[in-house]
Amino acid sequence: MWSIAHPKALRVAFGGVAGVYTVAFASLVAQVRPLLGERGLTPVADVVQSMPASEGFVEAPSLLWLPGLHSDVALAALGWLGLGIALALVAWAIAGPAPAGRGGSRLPACGFAALWGLYLSFVQLGDRWYGYGWETLLLEAGMLTTVLAATQSRVVLLLYRWLTFRLMFGAGLIKIRGDACWRDLTCLRYHFETQPIPNPLSWYLHHLPSGVLDAGVAWNHVAELLVPWGLFVPRTRRVAAWIIVHFQAMLILSGNLAFLNWLTLAICLPIAFDAAPAEGQVGPRARFVVAAYGVLVLVLSVRPTINLLSPGQRMNASFDRLHLVNTYGAFGSVGRERDEVILLGFDGREWKEWEFPFKPGAVDRMPRIIAPFQPRLDWQIWFAAMQSPAKNTWLVHLLYQLLQGRGSAKSLLANDPFPNTPPVQVRADLYRYAFTDPGEAGWWKRERLGAYLRPFNLEDPNLLVLAAEEGW
Repeated sequence: MWSIAHPKALRVAFGGVAGVYTVAFASLVAQVRPLLGERGLTPVADVVQSMPASEGFVEAPSLLWLPGLHSDVALAALGWLGLGIALALVAWAIAGPAPAGRGGSRLPACGFAALWGLYLSFVQLGDRWYGYGWETLLLEAGMLTTVLAATQSRVVLLLYRWLTFRLMFGAGLIKIRGDACWRDLTCLRYHFETQPIPNPLSWYLHHLPSGVLDAGVAWNHVAELLVPWGLFVPRTRRVAAWIIVHFQAMLILSGNLAFLNWLTLAICLPIAFDAAPAEGQVGPRARFVVAAYGVLVLVLSVRPTINLLSPGQRMNASFDRLHLVNTYGAFGSVGRERDEVILLGFDGREWKEWEFPFKPGAVDRMPRIIAPFQPRLDWQIWFAAMQSPAKNTWLVHLLYQLLQGRGSAKSLLANDPFPNTPPVQVRADLYRYAFTDPGEAGWWKRERLGAYLRPFNLEDPNLLVLAAEEGW
């Protein structure tokens, strides 16, 4: 029971989780200033200054409550620190972790703990930009990997199995409970076209025969609702893990779902590679650490398990402030049509469109492969198209900054139609997009549905009132 985990399983676990942290912090460094900086769309400073730091830290533990750590320089420095630690851990994993008891695990364990603490700090105060299920999944996996690095105990891989089970089974249940198209096997007739950021292969998958797509939904249910149970059966454990790995690889090919599927691979592959225990036993201190953390996970699993079994299952919810044990799920509902918010500026003669880097815009632009990197503005604008402008004040703030010609706002977009002089007016329109049919030119076709945000300028009275209220 207390054997050291198989060396290959250890290397895969350490390298995989550290690799995902590398991508996550690289994404953070690239986007943190225009999103969360002092003049960002939703500044962290506004949250920090809204309540006493001691009260805020208890409510949402984060380093960003400390004085000076919510400035632009500090946010960038913390991001670069996390990126550096993650890269060092990837290099350590590639080189081959030293066996426990030979001085090879204590420092890396501290490194994984540091990654967890740094990323937790941004998730806690990152507003909607860090409200995705894979953020808490990375935190849970990060702490598990910390314990694995400190002990190298094979017992920790049992907790990897429990995490993988909740992730897969929860995703399967939320689908069955959520949308009728998962029950009548038709969801994939829409999903590839309406998912947040399709890739080039999404167009081809969308045009597969309906029978093939419906069979894909049936396989989805097998992979998420039946296969995870095999993780707890000794004879089927590795087979179940490899089926899940194959399933995640198919999801990676089908669209840009940030680092969700890559992280699932990182926590499932160690199970698949843990063929036999390595020689040697972990020491009494490591046993104590594993036992204590196992009890903690057991206690914290009560509410997520109740949620998992509840008809009112919550998707991607946390029940502890440190996000150590969470619930997961994806695509509990699938859109039947794709609407997009298009931003436009007026230079006094004509209206010109801004392009987002990766979401659909110009109909002849080929979708791109960007996962595991996540362009957070592109994701949020996808949600905004399904909501009212009143729920997306940040979008008004973005247009306000574009009216001012602010460089941080421009850095989030793919083009700059107004390189010399800011526009005199801005607006947002709502368009309906659909994949072109085989034989048609381009990738997309679209039609205008109407205004999402009416035209306004810097002197607009309603804008001035909102800007004053929000402190823009």
